[in-house]
Amino acid sequence: MLTIDDLHAQAWVLMSATTPKLHKPNPDAAIYKYWLTHKEVGTAMTDELQLADGTVAVITSTGRILHWLGGEDVAVE
Repeated sequence: MLTIDDLHAQAWVLMSATTPKLHKPNPDAAIYKYWLTHKEVGTAMTDELQLADGTVAVITSTGRILHWLGGEDVAVE
């Protein structure tokens, strides 16, 4: 399973990719709702990635990681 540290390493590699893949949003997801009001964090470059602790995260185009902590709580890593 992935950890936040793993995602930071993936973010580094992902930002060097030339063509991002299409990621359809889940309008009910806390991460998407967070993004709607905080677009300065960048656009999703990955689907939701399952973490070892049972939470999920998304790597954004700015290299930031949106980490769903449960309920409507999202942290920016």
